[in-house]
Amino acid sequence: MVAEPPDTSPPGEDAPDAPPETPVDPAVAARSRRAAVFAAAALGVAALVAVAVRLGVVDVSPDSGVTRSAPTTVLHLRSEPAGAVVRQAERVVCDATPCDLPWEPRRLGEPTVFDFSHPGFLPQEVVRAVHTGEVTVSATLLPAP
Repeated sequence: MVAEPPDTSPPGEDAPDAPPETPVDPAVAARSRRAAVFAAAALGVAALVAVAVRLGVVDVSPDSGVTRSAPTTVLHLRSEPAGAVVRQAERVVCDATPCDLPWEPRRLGEPTVFDFSHPGFLPQEVVRAVHTGEVTVSATLLPAP
């Protein structure tokens, strides 16, 4: 039987047969940090694009060919009598007709509902497919009984 020599290293230090710790090259560490920052930035941009697509700000349908902003339409809101409030999706888009305003439809050609209301008159719902260019949406309100 062969006796092994006693461990003579000071307490808290590795034994002499342990591999030495490899120093980290500062250039490698800097590249790793840059890669992590780049990955985080890419994820942030991807999240913003996903939100824009979800809100309908960009068109990514297969037939579009490219990703682009929705074209602007000039919407002319009219009522008889004048002074009606116009809402779209429960949001006031015109405080008192007549109104002319820029409009960015969620999807071109899809029906959009406009609700006209005026004190002393019956409310009226008008459904229009909104396209690019000049679009007039009008309503003739009937007196309330």
